[in-house]
Amino acid sequence: MVKLNAENLLAAAGLSLAASVLVPLLRDLSKTRSGDTVAAGLGVSDRARKGWSCVQEEMEDFLAEVQFKRLSNKIHREGGPSS
Repeated sequence: MVKLNAENLLAAAGLSLAASVLVPLLRDLSKTRSGDTVAAGLGVSDRARKGWSCVQEEMEDFLAEVQFKRLSNKIHREGGPSS
């Protein structure tokens, strides 16, 4: 059993005070860190979405050019509108 004396009482009071100050600080720090992590994750997701959008637009442009070229070649082979 712990004996109740002035030194132990003072240590207990000091630990209580330290805990009452440190616990809220650590809680806020962990929220800030987790918020930063979530924000970073969303930033990466946003950049990936924008990158994919750019790739998608480039592919659509490429396919449109290929379709145009095929149509142009087909018209040219069949004699075209100039015949």
